Amino acid sequence: MISRSGNHCRHSPETSVSSAAQDRPSVFIVDDDVSVRESLQALLQVQGWDARAFSSANAFLSDHKVSGPSCIILDVSLPDLNGLDVQSLMADEDRAIPIIFITGFGDNPTSVQAMKAGVQDYVLKSPRHFAKLRSSVHLALKLRQNNRARAQAEARYKS
Repeated sequence: MISRSGNHCRHSPETSVSSAAQDRPSVFIVDDDVSVRESLQALLQVQGWDARAFSSANAFLSDHKVSGPSCIILDVSLPDLNGLDVQSLMADEDRAIPIIFITGFGDNPTSVQAMKAGVQDYVLKSPRHFAKLRSSVHLALKLRQNNRARAQAEARYKS
């Protein structure tokens, strides 16, 4: 179910950031399967979100720009780093962005480990699960927005 294309991130007009897109919540999609990546990007853009796609963990880690509400849809199995490694790196670097793992395989030990590590949700790759993924993205974006507002309020209170 998961293909290994090995292609690096190809920035298309859909992945570049326009000024209109900067006002919309951002959803970063990190998946090595081009069909999954492009399908999710199109489906999320229809929902009104700025969906940006990356073909590898390293492409995402070196290239993403976060401002405003955002979340990551992250494949658990990537050729360069696995999703748990990416989650750990982001936590170590204090990049508090909600992460939703997607996988083609329902691996219970991995899902338990991911949830214990603070991942927002764990969703199977399947068109049948898009409604659950969409709901998870909506909740993750709300969480990110609320956390940012709280941090800004705390900063104003301290100054």
